[in-house]
Amino acid sequence: MRHKKSLETKYRISQCALDLFAQSGIMDISVEEITEKAQISKPTFYYHYSSKYELLNEMIHRYDDEFYGNSSVSFESRSVEMQLCDLLEKGFVFIQEKIGVRLIREFYQSGLSDRTSLQGMPFDGDRIFHEIVTLVEEAQAQGVFPPERSARQIAEYTLCAVNGILYTWCASDNSFDLATNGTVCLKLFIKGICAT
Repeated sequence: MRHKKSLETKYRISQCALDLFAQSGIMDISVEEITEKAQISKPTFYYHYSSKYELLNEMIHRYDDEFYGNSSVSFESRSVEMQLCDLLEKGFVFIQEKIGVRLIREFYQSGLSDRTSLQGMPFDGDRIFHEIVTLVEEAQAQGVFPPERSARQIAEYTLCAVNGILYTWCASDNSFDLATNGTVCLKLFIKGICAT
């Protein structure tokens, strides 16, 4: 019973924080505002989280878990480069529909202004990185991707491209559709890797 109540409190905190972050941005929201909206005390907040940034990171990891929990579609019959495009396109759709541009924009802004406050950017998690490395290794074994660069290097370049696409989406004021335009950009990037 106690554990259930604790989980409910954490959920309420994260939902209230998400609403506030979406309205006013991460940097402009204080722990006090989160506790007021969640109708909890500051000690209760600090029992669950050391800071609003820890809360935000947990929220991002929860989205990551949700993404991987919902992306169990097998692409085995598709080419490796299409599997890579499909994986990243699903990520773009998930970010656009579930997380939203405002929160990603704030995530980037707070990460740029306070490098110690956030541990990573979207798509920089170990899961996605290792999936990309695995797909690139498979593509190199099939002769689709060039062997001159390591799979890790190509995965790092791919994540740089993804973060550039996310940044463009954040800066576009709704003129850049992440799921559609981001996927087109990514396919061109991957086509360029195949051509070298």
